[in-house]
Amino acid sequence: MLLVEPTDADAQRILALLDDADRYSVTRARSVLEAHASKAVHRPDVVLLDITDPDEDGHDIIEAIPSFSEDAPVIVLANEDHEGSSQDILPVDAHDMVFKNSVTREILALTIRYARERYRFVRAHHRTENRFRSLVDDIPDPVLVADMQGELLHSNPPATALFPNLKPGELVAATGLQVPGPQPETFTLDDQRPYEVRCNRIEWEGRPAWLVLLRDASLRAQVAELRDRLAHSEKLAGIGELAAGVAHEINNPLAFILANLSAALGHVHLIQDVVTNARTASTGDTEPDTIRSLLDQAGPELFAELREILEDNLDGVDRIRTIVRELRTFSRRESEERELVRINDMVKSACHMLASMIRHRATLVKDLGSVPPVMGNRVKLTQIVTNLLMNAIQALPAHRGREERIEVRSALEDRWVVVTVSDTGTGIDDSVKSRIFEPFFTTKPREIGTGIGLSLSAELARQHDGDLRLVETSPDGSTFELRLPATESVRLVRPPPEPRAAPASIESSRTCRVLLIDDEPNVRKSMMRMLREFDVTAAGSGQEALTMMSERDFDVVICDLVMPDLDGVDVHDALSSVKPDLLDRVIYTSGGAYTPRTANFVAKNDILFVEKPVHPKRLVRMIEEVLSPR
Repeated sequence: MLLVEPTDADAQRILALLDDADRYSVTRARSVLEAHASKAVHRPDVVLLDITDPDEDGHDIIEAIPSFSEDAPVIVLANEDHEGSSQDILPVDAHDMVFKNSVTREILALTIRYARERYRFVRAHHRTENRFRSLVDDIPDPVLVADMQGELLHSNPPATALFPNLKPGELVAATGLQVPGPQPETFTLDDQRPYEVRCNRIEWEGRPAWLVLLRDASLRAQVAELRDRLAHSEKLAGIGELAAGVAHEINNPLAFILANLSAALGHVHLIQDVVTNARTASTGDTEPDTIRSLLDQAGPELFAELREILEDNLDGVDRIRTIVRELRTFSRRESEERELVRINDMVKSACHMLASMIRHRATLVKDLGSVPPVMGNRVKLTQIVTNLLMNAIQALPAHRGREERIEVRSALEDRWVVVTVSDTGTGIDDSVKSRIFEPFFTTKPREIGTGIGLSLSAELARQHDGDLRLVETSPDGSTFELRLPATESVRLVRPPPEPRAAPASIESSRTCRVLLIDDEPNVRKSMMRMLREFDVTAAGSGQEALTMMSERDFDVVICDLVMPDLDGVDVHDALSSVKPDLLDRVIYTSGGAYTPRTANFVAKNDILFVEKPVHPKRLVRMIEEVLSPR
């Protein structure tokens, strides 16, 4: 509080009323000049200003009120016989007034509270008006503000440049514009440039007014191009978020391809030795027992394993090719060409691109019914489903306290193909439900959400004569529904996939006992081949591995860092309690799809870590280093 009171007796009385150490801290000034100096130092929340100083002109004091009210509410102190106080003083920037000779402690406290509330309201109103004026001035299109009689109140810089002779107070009709109701019309300038005109009722500086917006109609084509670029940018932003998951999906097949090729090369060397020795057998340079031993090694089992290696590699290459093809389709600038699209195939493609991100956050449930194709743009439809899946992933809670699910379903309802995406996330608050399809509106952090995805997806659905809507939301999750018109006249039939032979099992037994933990079956098989010189036991999950470690001892553990049930961090934490001596002999691997938890674990812990795909010689060398005495 800053009390500006020249009279000691009045000052003592006011100070006694403000004698509340928990609520008020009071600084007294004897004059307006002293008050200005004190205000700069103490920055008061409220100013109590006596306007009856006998040594100063009352009008000079009143004129000083605005300089105080810029920073704090001003409460005027006056005598009861001060004529015109309530009529002449309060309208001029003061926030309230009390009679200092009769005011009570309670009335003064209520007046202070009211003045502070009024001050906050007035400041907020001024800020809103200033923001609105700034918004109008920043609009790149010409904007005029006119009163209800059509007189100009304000024009932004583009409008001033467009109508240089139009001044405030003049009629807008002088430009040839009529200020109509909200219906749009077209206005053409002397240079034949067409403008679309929209008029809307607003409040301007406390009174009703017309906001007249002019938009260059010739820019419509440019706007359409910018809209296409924005849609493409949103897709590229989505690909950026997919990058880590895609890297994981590609690295897993690369890991077993590299290991398989190393094993196949060893088989080829063995076969080469057999052939070479067979050719020299007739010369007597090679002993028959040696040839027989080599032939035993190159028996049917070796060729069966070699065939399995090649089949696994072909499967891995096919997986990589599929991922690259889907990403290329998703990222390209789409044309307006339409084709018959199998909705279920499109949904599977979107799910496949996001499989890694979903697998480590939730269980993906696909219930795809028998639905006819739709006529549409495959890229745009894939983008809609991808955006819905990305939103579902981001809506899931960060903790691991419950089983999370993302469900994708397709069905035929009347003549509509309906795709629903549901999640068990945190839901959408009722206060923002009506705004989720607005462009650039988002409740996500800036580094995660742009506010474009849902609005763009809804627009793409409308382009296909369909609809995208939020059908249900609660604290237990949300459900979005995409409806597209079905095409009944054509049936598309996909040939059944070719069956693959079941892989043969591989047995190995050596003195060094290695526990291999990885949820990817092909990675486990390839790494077992890579480590055939060791006694390798494989586990497909963290829980299975912990069970095995409770039943027998292992010399080295190779553990994938990111797995669905118990990940590498969970395995590390469990070993800290049950087998702390094994912690220094764990080698962690990852294909690149880190969660914040696993990324933080790698960054903050001194662990043995190697990225997939792992070169066989490097992994063997790491095992040897772990086993070597220190």
